[in-house]
Amino acid sequence: MSQDFVYEFGGRVLDSKLKLDGLPLWEGPLSIKATQPPISVGMAQASTPPAALTSKDSFIWTDPNATLSVHKSGELHALVFPDLAVFTIQPTTAQVRVYSSTDAATLTHLLLDQVLPRLLAWSGEIVIHAGAIATKDFAIAFLGESGHGKSSMTAGFIQSSAQLLSDDAVTLRQAPDGIYAAGLYPSLRLWPRALDGLTVTALKTSDMAHYSTKRRVRIDEAAAIDPPKLDAIFQLKMGEADSKISITRLSERDVMMALIEGSFRLDPTAQPQGQTFFTQMDAIKSRIKGYRLCYPRGYEHLPAVHAAIAAHMKEIT
Repeated sequence: MSQDFVYEFGGRVLDSKLKLDGLPLWEGPLSIKATQPPISVGMAQASTPPAALTSKDSFIWTDPNATLSVHKSGELHALVFPDLAVFTIQPTTAQVRVYSSTDAATLTHLLLDQVLPRLLAWSGEIVIHAGAIATKDFAIAFLGESGHGKSSMTAGFIQSSAQLLSDDAVTLRQAPDGIYAAGLYPSLRLWPRALDGLTVTALKTSDMAHYSTKRRVRIDEAAAIDPPKLDAIFQLKMGEADSKISITRLSERDVMMALIEGSFRLDPTAQPQGQTFFTQMDAIKSRIKGYRLCYPRGYEHLPAVHAAIAAHMKEIT
């Protein structure tokens, strides 16, 4: 009989047959399962899912880069990562089954950074693809297209004694006094040149996935951070090496669009989940200050960028 590992992921109990390096172990009472069923992850008995589940007839949507397609049959969803793995999700019971023979690091990456955030989003959480940090003075999140420096910006602040919330996935939760942000799990994922350029040393790193040279950086102390109130979001736009640093205010509409475009979703076509999602976004847009941050390419410029952000946050908080 395989061993069960009980982790915490996004504040939920995660009961897994797979060892998921980088996740904190669950330390709360397991009685929470009575009111909030745990996420269950296990390997499927068959090597491939039923053909009908991944056929053209069951297709719902694909991402712009064609690295993920989602299919649906009844309540069962299949997330297909071509040539890597297929994950089935039963949202109401929070059961995830894995069809793959790929390596453990790649499976862990796909689960933590793609599959499980979408499961949480289905359950009503607002989960955005963002890096986020907290200092003693403010908490901010970084959104933007891939390659515009979310992880590097986040890691640079960590070097300056900020606390990590996440470099990839953040939940936003509404409260009477504001919007609170929580990372799904404590980790950084950085390119080797970022590790060198940011001098991120004396930290444990491991392979992120066999098809990428990115390294997963473990930040153990981040697991104990209480979710802070989010003061602002920054939409990142990296320019050329000679670009100027600029920070401009986003309209409420642009804040909402940035959050929608950066959100994890399992099935954008589903109702009533879709209606709930847009209602939440409409409520959040006026409660978060949003800015577009344009800055020059190159790790040597990050200290100046961080200083500009800190000065801006001092002005508005």
